Amino acid sequence: MSWNCMGTNARGFSRLIKDIKGLYSISFLILLETQISGEKAEKVICKLGFDGVAKVDARGRSGGIWCLWDSNSWDVHVLEITNQALTLEVKGDDGTTWILSAVYGSPHYSLRGSLWTTIRDLAADMNKPWCIIGDFNVVASEAECMGSSSLLLPRGATEFAALICDCDLIDLGYIGSSGPNLRRRPFRMLAAWLSHPTFESQLQSHWDGHLPWNASISNLQEGLKIWNKDVEYEGVLHEEELLWFQKSRSKWLIYGDRNTRFFHASTVIRRRRQNISILQDEEGNWIHEREELEIMATTFFKKLYTEDGASTP
Repeated sequence: MSWNCMGTNARGFSRLIKDIKGLYSISFLILLETQISGEKAEKVICKLGFDGVAKVDARGRSGGIWCLWDSNSWDVHVLEITNQALTLEVKGDDGTTWILSAVYGSPHYSLRGSLWTTIRDLAADMNKPWCIIGDFNVVASEAECMGSSSLLLPRGATEFAALICDCDLIDLGYIGSSGPNLRRRPFRMLAAWLSHPTFESQLQSHWDGHLPWNASISNLQEGLKIWNKDVEYEGVLHEEELLWFQKSRSKWLIYGDRNTRFFHASTVIRRRRQNISILQDEEGNWIHEREELEIMATTFFKKLYTEDGASTP
C-alpha cells in the first residue's frame, strides 16, 4: 500500500495506520510527504507496528518517504537513498527478488531534475523486475490533468514523458473514469477527521476489500464526503445553539439538546423588555407611533435638563 498522507504527525494518525494494517493485513506500507524527521519521525514510526523501516527524512515540513514492512513477510535490503527516492531490493514469500523505488518528487521544477538523473542511473544497470511507485508531482500527458482548467501541460511534463520512454518504463494505468472534470473538486482527507469519534466506524463501513482497489477508494471517498457534510452541519447547529444561549443569558438551562428555539425566544423577550413601545402624553392619550414617541422622549429630557424644566410626566 502506498499513500501520500500529507503529514504523519496528526493526532490519531498512528492509531489509524494500525487499524488499517490489522483490518486489511497490510505487510508493506509506503508513506509519502511525511513532513517530519529526526526523533519526532522515529516516535511515530515506533507506534505503527512494523519492524522493518527505511526512510528519507523530510526537509523541514517538505517531502519525506517511509517504507515500512513486516520482516516475517518480506526480506528487504536498502540499495540507495536520495532526497526524492528510496530504492530497495525486495524478496517475498515466493522467493522472487525484485527492485522497488519509492518516489516523492519535489514540487519545485528546478529540484526535480536530480530525481530524473537518479532514475536514469538505476535504469541503466537494472537487471531485475523493477517497480517505481509514488508521487512524481508532475504528469506526462493531458489525460492525467483531471480537474485542471489550464489548457497547457504543467512545467516538466515533457521531461517526465521523455524519462518514461528513455528508461523503457510501462505505465500500469488505472481503473476509473477518464477525462477532465472541471467542476469536480479533488478529494482531500482532513487531519481533523482523525480525532472525530465516528471516523473509524465510517472508514470500516465504506471500505469494501472485495472490490478492486480503485473502486474501494472511490466508495470510501464518496462515503467520507457525505459524512463530512453531516459532521459540518451538526457543528453549525451546535454553534447556533451556543450563540443563542449566550444571547439569552439564561443561567439555569444547561445546553446540550436542541434548545435553539427557547434561547431565541428568551433573547426576543429580554430585548422587548428593554424597548419602549407605548407612552401616555400630558393629556392622557396613549401614543404608539415611533416618531411621536421619539418627540415625546426628546421633549421630556430637554425640559428635565433646563433651568425652567421642573415638571415630570
